Amino acid sequence: MHHRQDIDGLRALAVLPVVLYHAGVPGFSGGFTGVDVFFVISGFLITKMIADDLSGGRFSIAEFYARRVRRIVPALAVVLLAVTLCGLIVFTPQELARYGTTLAMASLFSANVYFWQTSNYFSAEAEPSPLLHTWSLAVEEQFYIFWPLGLMLVFWLGFKTHLRWLTLLGLVAAIAASFILVRMNAQFSFYMLPTRAWELLLGASIALGCWPLLTGRAAAVASGAGLLAVLAAVFLLDASTETPGPWLLLPCIGAALILHAGQTQATLMARVLSLPPMVWFGLISYSLYLWHWPLIILPQLVLARALTGLEIAVAIAASIGLAALTWAYVETPFRRMSLTPKGMITRFNAGGVFALGLMAAIGLSLTNAEGLPQRANTAALAADAKGKPMPPPPCLTRERPSGTDDELPPLKPCLLGRGSERAYQAVLWGDSHANHLREALDDWGKANGITIRQVSKALCPPLLDTWPTVAPRNTRDDCFAFNRQVIHAIESSPEIRQVILAARWPHYTGDSVPRHGLTPLLAGERRVPTGPDDARKVLAEALTETVQALTQRGINVIVIDPLPDYFQSPAKCVARAAMLGLETHHCSVSFGSVWQRTGPITQIMRSLAASDPKVTVIETLAVLCPDDQCNPWQGGTLLFRDDNHVTAAGAAKIIEKLPAP
Repeated sequence: MHHRQDIDGLRALAVLPVVLYHAGVPGFSGGFTGVDVFFVISGFLITKMIADDLSGGRFSIAEFYARRVRRIVPALAVVLLAVTLCGLIVFTPQELARYGTTLAMASLFSANVYFWQTSNYFSAEAEPSPLLHTWSLAVEEQFYIFWPLGLMLVFWLGFKTHLRWLTLLGLVAAIAASFILVRMNAQFSFYMLPTRAWELLLGASIALGCWPLLTGRAAAVASGAGLLAVLAAVFLLDASTETPGPWLLLPCIGAALILHAGQTQATLMARVLSLPPMVWFGLISYSLYLWHWPLIILPQLVLARALTGLEIAVAIAASIGLAALTWAYVETPFRRMSLTPKGMITRFNAGGVFALGLMAAIGLSLTNAEGLPQRANTAALAADAKGKPMPPPPCLTRERPSGTDDELPPLKPCLLGRGSERAYQAVLWGDSHANHLREALDDWGKANGITIRQVSKALCPPLLDTWPTVAPRNTRDDCFAFNRQVIHAIESSPEIRQVILAARWPHYTGDSVPRHGLTPLLAGERRVPTGPDDARKVLAEALTETVQALTQRGINVIVIDPLPDYFQSPAKCVARAAMLGLETHHCSVSFGSVWQRTGPITQIMRSLAASDPKVTVIETLAVLCPDDQCNPWQGGTLLFRDDNHVTAAGAAKIIEKLPAP
């Protein structure tokens, strides 16, 4: 197969939007689709190579993997080693221990499995891993464990004439499975091979001649439409797009059209993609993909804030520079090495296994050594210990409701305060921001001689007839049903005199500290939000409806207003500051920046309290942000255990403002 420069240009069109999207550059909201374009390109190129070699009777599975080692391993090993050396300096012991596991999984091309299991709303690791992007390498390499063997089997069984139909059948089945599974388990679907395989198979179907060749005007139109489709995905899709869902057909089919049209002639779009700058970025695209994410994430960990525009520009420039050096001095020399004589194939495969095995061993050693705590001083160790993952909360349900009250958190372990009788006088209702008040509220209940029942559900604000607009779609039904069950339980308990509402309110209106990924805007039966303004209106209407449903029964309602949130876990930030000799105020945020996000919600709550004497608002910034600074480290005490949940000490400061029922 002759080298096509337009494919290099298409690689550039894939990697640059990914870099700009991850860097937070405005306008590239769908830049993440570049990864999907990469999958299509890979499926086309690798399948073309395998099919040609099989047809010529010269395919060797050992040689195939030697080529993969030569292409993938050298640059990956260099980046993994560099990130690990940086991590030894800037990671806290807990971070380094977790990073060790990530390093081992990335080295074994299993990072997607690790992040599927750990990167979710409940994960203690709030900050993105500097190796998060290696999930896509894992998907690709897992595909190439099975795909060459499948093609070999088809040729061996004499089914070569049926290969195109078998491929198309597999493609259709993979697309259907992906679009179904993404609505059942979004986390699995995002990271795992079964739901991503169709993108690689789409490229493979072109390589195997499953589609009629295009010539003349048809090829020109197809390549132009393909380029427009890829660009449309980059600029029009965003993080709320179901991934991998139907909308990903746009960039994938676009890439497929460019690849397919270019098989017969050099179209105008192919000539555009073959321009020298595009080709150059395509050549360094693999190394650029490897370098860009750590260079964006690691500085943010140290600075404990988002990068400024200038810092983003420096990070991107550094990524490009390191990618160019890696391509010139690591990728190119290895790719030029001959695989003959036959002994070189064995050496390459053995060398790849050794290099990746060594990195995996280093990672497991870091984990087993608990992140080398001897690197840190006493202050750093004390702060880091405060950020240890919490055990699964007994009263923060994550299960799907079945339509009965039995799906509420169990009664016995969820009675706080006096807790010795089944009749409870108060209810703590909310999401994880209700759960983190549990310990302090237990002490408060004992001091006041009352019993409080906790009913809380993760990612579900205590509001009637609303739901967060996040995948999987069953989240809507779960939250809606759960809150209906809560209000039914309250209506069935005449002893209740007080209900405490607590939630991460800004999280549902797009007002939290920006994060990569979804913002679960609050939707209601009468309004589907298009942005934060709409979501705040939904919140105001739903909060009014919920509060009125309670106060009309003579119940006093206490609303805990929004807490400050931080760019990263304060426990980790304070520990890192102690390790690097920085001041702890490095981890604080200004009252003004917090109020800009939380103020509109607090104003909604103030208005509600002003119109109803049975409603009280506990304004948390008054106790957590003295002197116009929200400092998570006050008087030698850590008030936050992660970027938005308080410690027991922080909860106590809030609960001491609570009026007795």
